[in-house]
Amino acid sequence: MAGSLIGIGCRTLLATVLVLTAWWKLTNEAEFEASFRRLAPTAMHRLAPAAAWIIAATEGAVAFLLLAGTEIRPLALLGPLAGCALVGSFTIALARGGDERGCGCWYTPASIHRKAKLVPIGRNFALLAALIAAAVLSSDSHHVGVVAAMPPIVAGLILAALLIQAPQIVAAVTFDPPVSGVR
Repeated sequence: MAGSLIGIGCRTLLATVLVLTAWWKLTNEAEFEASFRRLAPTAMHRLAPAAAWIIAATEGAVAFLLLAGTEIRPLALLGPLAGCALVGSFTIALARGGDERGCGCWYTPASIHRKAKLVPIGRNFALLAALIAAAVLSSDSHHVGVVAAMPPIVAGLILAALLIQAPQIVAAVTFDPPVSGVR
């Protein structure tokens, strides 16, 4: 049962991160379009105007599959596999693009660019590890009651917030003052 609870926590973490990044894309379309053009291969630039909606819908669908997989057994592996494909493609784009700002979905202080250029990629690897854990550890999560599932759900929500704020945490720990107006 402990594995199932960890799997539920991982699914909650990932679904939260995906929903929040989808929301950011939809509420910051112009900024995301610029990020998309910066990171996507030239052949895909024509998709930039619709990219925020397409990617946000995909993130929302993966978040649904992750959460539904805790109750609907045939979906148990589909959510984590789809998440690995999605986050893996983002990670490849970040690594290939050579841009420390990431995709723009989560704020990265300018000071981080000099000190920890791999924070956005490292954050994605943490998401990939959680996706693998969700796939491996939640095969019997449909047997877990609501009360037993609450601690890992709360932990997943807290970890999602920490993961999203990782660059700011690194900046605070390294005592770098924020640079206003720089994303």
